Amino acid sequence: MTKSNHPKPVGIDGSLRHSVGPDHDERTFNRHVSPKAKDLIEADIGSAFARLVSDGLAGATTLRQLPENDLDFEWTYCGRTAKLELTELVLATPPYRETGQSAVIYCKHWGERFCELVARKNAKLYRENVPIDLLIYSTHFAYHGNSFCVDLAAERLRHTKGGGHFDRVYYLEFRGVVSSLYNLKPYRAALSANLRREYESLWYSTVNFEAGTPVPGGTRFDLDLPGQPDR
Repeated sequence: MTKSNHPKPVGIDGSLRHSVGPDHDERTFNRHVSPKAKDLIEADIGSAFARLVSDGLAGATTLRQLPENDLDFEWTYCGRTAKLELTELVLATPPYRETGQSAVIYCKHWGERFCELVARKNAKLYRENVPIDLLIYSTHFAYHGNSFCVDLAAERLRHTKGGGHFDRVYYLEFRGVVSSLYNLKPYRAALSANLRREYESLWYSTVNFEAGTPVPGGTRFDLDLPGQPDR
């Protein structure tokens, strides 16, 4: 990844509460504040991951944080035990353009950057006697990939047989209690050529809800989203 001026983890994100009633219409942003210590940051991300895996499989997931000179976690679910490596996705222009209240992300470029990060982690020498899984996560509103971004990244991984050392590759869009988890390996079925080209032409806007204007009883978000960006 190209370096960014944002500190890691960036963490400018969270949940948006929208309350509507007969005499009120309030939206309040609850930012998730990441801890400062590295082990606590990893525990924060790992806990969200384990919760989402358990929710998806309807079964218990156990997670054990490992010492500093090891991988990040050992985790067990459905009778399978593996080690888990964590790494944060941080982008720079291109593929996104950030203006404070919003950002533009190009789906094709996001997928390419994601796979570059997988390749760089895959180039490390791992000597483990259990499977190794890779969890790539983003914490900043301008770095989150939507489903089209993830589909393109998964297609690129499948096509190049990327992530060879890793049994599984996950992407965690981390927003505290409203995080989302995607599984990219085991490889998905191939996208059709037409669908891949369609996805590669897409871009989308993400929003920094923290930039909303506070008003009595809530927060107002008058967002000036960008129009069709130049590619």
